[in-house]
Amino acid sequence: MNYKTIILFIILLVSIISIINIYSTRDNYIQFNYKNNTYKEKFSLRDYNDVLEKREKLIKFIWNEKGFPKNKLPSSIEKDFKDSFYGDIKNLKQIDKISIKMDNNFTSTIYHFLPEVKNNRLILYQQGLDHKISKRVTQYFVARGYEVLALSMPLYGINNDHYNYKDPEKDPVIQEIYPIKRILPNGTEILLDLHNDFYLYDNKTYSMLQIFLEPVHISLNYVSNKSYEDISMIGLSAGSTVTLLAAAIDPRIQRSYPVAGNIFPEYLKYENERGLYENEVFLKTINYPELYVLSTCDKEYERRQLQIFLYKDTFSNESREESYSSVMKEKIKEICDGNFDTYSDRTTIYHLFSDHVLNLIKKDIENKEYYVNVTEIKKEISKLGYNPILIKEYPINYSGVYVPGILIRTPMLKSEEDFQKIMVSLAKNSFTEMYMYSAYNTEKRTDYLVILPRKVIGDEILKINDTYFSVQPTFTIKWNS
Repeated sequence: MNYKTIILFIILLVSIISIINIYSTRDNYIQFNYKNNTYKEKFSLRDYNDVLEKREKLIKFIWNEKGFPKNKLPSSIEKDFKDSFYGDIKNLKQIDKISIKMDNNFTSTIYHFLPEVKNNRLILYQQGLDHKISKRVTQYFVARGYEVLALSMPLYGINNDHYNYKDPEKDPVIQEIYPIKRILPNGTEILLDLHNDFYLYDNKTYSMLQIFLEPVHISLNYVSNKSYEDISMIGLSAGSTVTLLAAAIDPRIQRSYPVAGNIFPEYLKYENERGLYENEVFLKTINYPELYVLSTCDKEYERRQLQIFLYKDTFSNESREESYSSVMKEKIKEICDGNFDTYSDRTTIYHLFSDHVLNLIKKDIENKEYYVNVTEIKKEISKLGYNPILIKEYPINYSGVYVPGILIRTPMLKSEEDFQKIMVSLAKNSFTEMYMYSAYNTEKRTDYLVILPRKVIGDEILKINDTYFSVQPTFTIKWNS
């Protein structure tokens, strides 16, 4: 081999190594852009086999040699349990009280809300760091036919020894949780009052994440003999982390909705958002972008995750989720054809499930954007002496963006009273959270009534059939189901 051949061989070898390094770097990191800066997060998932391997590693980290509790059932079931606080929920047949005993003398209590009239859907509702399971959220789903498995956080609500079943609204736990006496594995007695105390239990063979997650998975084991159309999980605040982890571990959770939670990738978190046990203890095993993938990937179940943030809330300042949403959506499609998205709720300033978010989740579960009973609306308009020229779904150019809407065109309405009657008819015969706008064309003597899928403030420019109209919002069509 002559000198020139050796040089060419070395150059070729260096080139091959460089290409391998570039490929390796690309596959071991995922890149995000935020505020004109580029951030990299470790990312070890190239294909579906990597997903399965990572899921097993997460399970091993949490349950060690004990393994995932795939066959474990509740310790006891109290059928038709009476809790007067929830007794007046519409369409409620009964509450079954589920008790699950776990290691280190922890017990989780779950309420299984059973509806009188069923829609054959199950939703797991993980409450956050609050003293009680939200009656408003539970009622929303039970009234619409859902079975609800309602879970409280460890030490909170019905998982606290001091919970006041008779009147939880007056319970001092509203402001503070009572410290609970516990004995550590080494024999030391402590008072548990914060989740960060759970680090005291952790060792090489045990993770306290078990007491967050076993109630979810064992509850699903309990109802596994039922055939549901689908199984979904929602979680608020700290409950959103449990929702994310549970969905990452258990593919039976087909649709997951973490709401108002601190579930951002690490590059997006502010310093005061760090430190909560259940948000960080797993980070050496798996990071948040990888959890997003595991929550949406499975060969047997069609899965989706919609992360919902509150625009004016603590954990969604500056719409941070937008910096990773499209990247993760594309990556998840590439790896396993899973479905991932994020959404920013701008309708509330409060740290809770807004009416809008509850409606959004229900529509997403049922894959129903909106519904308008055109036949009934035509009848109502005809009763007033008008012949509707057009009622149809329409791609409406709304401030430069095409959105799906409902366009109703009628002859010019004679009075404000007639207009209000048509509005009432729409509200009665609609399954929608859209907003109603009106416009009119005096030359053609025509009224245009338009339902759009979001609210805006003040005058807007609307384009209908190549004609621009200045319109103002009239009122919101309320959810009707």
